[in-house]
Amino acid sequence: ALEWPLSVHRVPLPPAPEPDRYFAYTNFFRLRNLVLVPQYQGVYAGAELEAYEAIAATIPSADVIPIPADELIEYGGSLHCLTLGLGVTPL
Repeated sequence: ALEWPLSVHRVPLPPAPEPDRYFAYTNFFRLRNLVLVPQYQGVYAGAELEAYEAIAATIPSADVIPIPADELIEYGGSLHCLTLGLGVTPL
């Protein structure tokens, strides 16, 4: 049994521009008081803003910083995937 509460927060996902290509804003990287979130060209700005606001509401102690990630998403990943091997203690 879990000793701490677990809560689920939904982050909107804009429609896929083509099959098997998704813009996942939850593929972010947290580094102390910053949350580096992917930013994509061609996504309706309102949808992207909704995703950023949902993340900011979930982690109010951190600043949400959009990072261009179009080239990363072409390889099937984004910021979190890219940073997995850095060996940085994120919090």
